[in-house]
Amino acid sequence: MRHAWHIFISILLWCLLGYYWYVVAQRQITADSGVALLVLAGIVLAGLVITLLWVSHNLRLSARLGRRQGFAAPPEPFTHDHLGRSLMAPSRAELQAATTVIIEGDAAGHKVYRIVDGEES
Repeated sequence: MRHAWHIFISILLWCLLGYYWYVVAQRQITADSGVALLVLAGIVLAGLVITLLWVSHNLRLSARLGRRQGFAAPPEPFTHDHLGRSLMAPSRAELQAATTVIIEGDAAGHKVYRIVDGEES
């Protein structure tokens, strides 16, 4: 949706620029009009140069670093669950490598993660 808005706004700005060129073209050209034309042309040229420089900068970054895959997820603390219960568990790497994990609550109100070798269920 953001891309569509950018296109829409760009088209509106180009129409506005065309309208101003039309207004300027209808007037008698004087020395002051020449200055206005130079300022307007300078602004358009500066915008074009800045845009081209920005695009080439991004292309160089992309070629050097590769395309972004999105933002990395922030690390989640593994000390309490969303209800505030404390977690009793082996390391996160052991839990991810395990084929079966049993999660149960103990009498003290802790959530206990237990790795099962496969014979229990």
